[in-house]
Amino acid sequence: MRSTLLNLLGLIILLIANFISVKVFKIRNNKFYAPFHFLGGLLTMFLFLNLVGRILVALSLTILVGILWEIMEWLWWKIVIKKQEYKPGGRDTMNDLILDFLGGITAIIFWLF
Repeated sequence: MRSTLLNLLGLIILLIANFISVKVFKIRNNKFYAPFHFLGGLLTMFLFLNLVGRILVALSLTILVGILWEIMEWLWWKIVIKKQEYKPGGRDTMNDLILDFLGGITAIIFWLF
């Protein structure tokens, strides 16, 4: 239970850092957010491993969260930002999903050893 709460706290801190970097510092460089996606995948995987305890299910849920996050990013651009220069592209989306997956795989390695 304690590790689940720590994972949730880590994800909340990551979201707050993301919000601050976008809203306060106006950082919109996709390369800047690569560590956020990796850490998000790592923490999400640990969260699901603690909740369900099955690696394949946890990895599937982690990837699902990554996909839903990318959909949310696109909707945010479409509804709120509306500037062509910030439009999420296919390459950026694939890089983000790969980083989410690699974060999940890293969590599995730590979980097993």
